[in-house]
Amino acid sequence: MRRFINNGLITHSRKGRLSGQEGMTLLEVMIALVILAIGLLAVSGMQIMSIRANSSGFKFTTAAALADQRIVQIANLSFSDPALNAGNVVEPAVTVQNVVYNRSYTIVDGNPITGVKRITYTVTWDNGAHTISLMERVGNELL
Repeated sequence: MRRFINNGLITHSRKGRLSGQEGMTLLEVMIALVILAIGLLAVSGMQIMSIRANSSGFKFTTAAALADQRIVQIANLSFSDPALNAGNVVEPAVTVQNVVYNRSYTIVDGNPITGVKRITYTVTWDNGAHTISLMERVGNELL
């Protein structure tokens, strides 16, 4: 080790470096890259899960909005309207952003209360894999 005096300061030289200041080895760099890659894979996995959950939430919200809108229309019909006769009704499918929503409703008259009709509106999507149902009761305005 050589000692140099420069403007009154004493410095030590060991091939141009002070002791303890050495660069990273190739192995250390490779280990750091592996750790970084594992972290990035975890983040990308979370991103994919987030996209799937967002898509699923959109489909569910759309189906709920379709069911809510239509059941309110049906419930606002006159109690004696033929569309409120007991039975099952299949409505035309609706496509929203390439997702087909199949819609149907069932009307049950007088169960469990006489003079009240129960409407159950059902929307299915993804070939029946997912379903949402809303129920409304309509009473006879003459009672």
